[in-house]
Amino acid sequence: AFMAGSTTFNRNGSTGKVINEGTIQTSLNGYIAMLAPEVRNSGLLLAQSGTVALAAGESITLNFGPTSKLDSITVTEAQLDTLVENRYAIKAPNGLVILSARAANQLAASVINSGTIEAKGVSQQGGRILLEGTSVANTGTLDVSSDTAKAGTIQINGKNVSLSGNVIATSPTSNAEGGTVNVQATQTLNVAQANINASAQQQGGQIQLAANQINVADANLNVEGNIQCGSISIQGAGPTTAADVFGPNHP
Repeated sequence: AFMAGSTTFNRNGSTGKVINEGTIQTSLNGYIAMLAPEVRNSGLLLAQSGTVALAAGESITLNFGPTSKLDSITVTEAQLDTLVENRYAIKAPNGLVILSARAANQLAASVINSGTIEAKGVSQQGGRILLEGTSVANTGTLDVSSDTAKAGTIQINGKNVSLSGNVIATSPTSNAEGGTVNVQATQTLNVAQANINASAQQQGGQIQLAANQINVADANLNVEGNIQCGSISIQGAGPTTAADVFGPNHP
């Protein structure tokens, strides 16, 4: 399909895997696309000002913008369990990182990050990180900070989402703003031993958490945003009230 010029890739019954244990690096504005029912990265993926996409599904389409950059992907649900996992490092300075797994109902579609995923802004606004699957878990680091400008965006979508480790959308400069962290869980969001930070010297960013139930335990949330849920459970020896965790202005 690739050699024929197509940007859509179908599973066609395959149960194969794509696994990287080395270093893959693109030229400037290039892209890396690892597509299979199971995708694992245990090495380094690097795309300067480009895109890194790890995706698992029945059919995957790469969507290119007017400048021929990979802007997004479209993933249809697979008829088997799917998995996308990063164990080491994915870096797209000034770029975009997508981890997406989709499967039909009653099947597992898991996205797991235990390593480092960066889309930092280098002398410009931070980039974007998107994680989406039925089950999404982060125990590593997600980072869209910028050294001189507004931080970028981290978007996490899933049925059940688990966050620990670091989720960073900050900017240290005096005239810049923090970025956006948006987490949407249709059922449960668990936040435990996590550092979620969208702060900046001039103006803090937005941390938006939405789920049917949010459970918070021993977490540090620097929030100037929205929490939407049916119930909130806060545990741990540290913060003990909603004001302590989410800030005094949150209802």
